[in-house]
Amino acid sequence: MIGQVSERLKEPSIWYVKSDDMERCWPVIAAAYLDFPGLEELFTLDEFAKAVFTDPNLKVWLMMDKGVVEGYMVTKLTKRKSKTVLHILGIAGINIIRKYLKVGLEELEQYASMIGAEEVTLEGRPGWEKVMKRYGYQRVLKMTKDVTIRWRN
Repeated sequence: MIGQVSERLKEPSIWYVKSDDMERCWPVIAAAYLDFPGLEELFTLDEFAKAVFTDPNLKVWLMMDKGVVEGYMVTKLTKRKSKTVLHILGIAGINIIRKYLKVGLEELEQYASMIGAEEVTLEGRPGWEKVMKRYGYQRVLKMTKDVTIRWRN
C-alpha cells in the first residue's frame, strides 16, 4: 500500500493501514506522529507503537496526496452495552479540514458501517463543533473534572 503510488493515491485520499502492513509502514506512521503533533496527549511514541501493534481495535489512517503523507487519523472500535462505536482518537496533519475531512469521514463512516459499528464519535475543541455539524455530527455533553490538584500530596 504505502510506497506504491496507485492512480487513487494521485489525489487526496485516506487509507487505513492493515495489520499485515503495519510493520512495513511503521516508519511512515512514526514520522507522521512526529511531524504532525496531535496524539501526544494520549500516547508517547513508544506507547503509540505498542498500542498500534497489540490492539486489533486500533486503526491508523494515513492522509495522502500524490503519495505523500500529509496527516493521519487514529480510530478505536469500542463495544458498549447498547452499541458498537468507532471512536476517532485523534486527527493531525496539514490541510485536514480543507483537503481531507470530507473524503476521510466518508471512508471512515463506510468502514464503520461495514464492521458493524452503529456510531462514529470524536472529541475535540469547541471549534470542531461548527466544522462537524456540516457532516451531520451533533454535540453530546461530556463533563470532566481535573482531580490532580485536590488529591496531590
